[in-house]
Amino acid sequence: MELTTLCGIEACLVIYSPGEQEPVVWPSQEAQRLINKFYQVPEIERIKKMMNLETYIKEKVFMLQDQLKKMNRKNMEVEVRQFMLQIEQGKMVDEFNVNELDCLIWYMEMMRIATRKHIEYYQPVLFSSAASTQGVDLLPPLAQGPAIGDQIGNTNAMIRSGNSSKISIFHVEGIPGPPYSIAGDSSLTHHLWC
Repeated sequence: MELTTLCGIEACLVIYSPGEQEPVVWPSQEAQRLINKFYQVPEIERIKKMMNLETYIKEKVFMLQDQLKKMNRKNMEVEVRQFMLQIEQGKMVDEFNVNELDCLIWYMEMMRIATRKHIEYYQPVLFSSAASTQGVDLLPPLAQGPAIGDQIGNTNAMIRSGNSSKISIFHVEGIPGPPYSIAGDSSLTHHLWC
């Protein structure tokens, strides 16, 4: 019973085998005392710290599924980077297969969500300090276009009359650029893309 020595706990072993009527208990003289002590603990406390094989396997499966999701996301991000590099090197978008285009759409949707979260986070700060900022012309908030089918938002809604020169739009076959820049100052350009 190395577990009792290593962890400094009391333990016993109860083994059920298909060929025997009674379970094998070890150490037999202490097992009954430990089992009684276990059942004297309130059920709520017992359940908190108790783990059976089914619970253990479920936890492991959940952890592995979570790791798989993270790995799939990383793989898709790598594919998108390769896709973007190929576009920069001159490959046309219509030369890619449907899976690659789906990967790009997924990536653009994730970036749209991340951008919207950044805007929601920074918008109160930017617009509350707009009155005290001198010489910086802040843009109005971006249009909130819904994602419809394979389209992600409405890029035309981003260009507002009188402000189109202040919006940094990089349009090469659907590749998004930085969502905005501040008054044409390249040092203040705010990139929200990872």
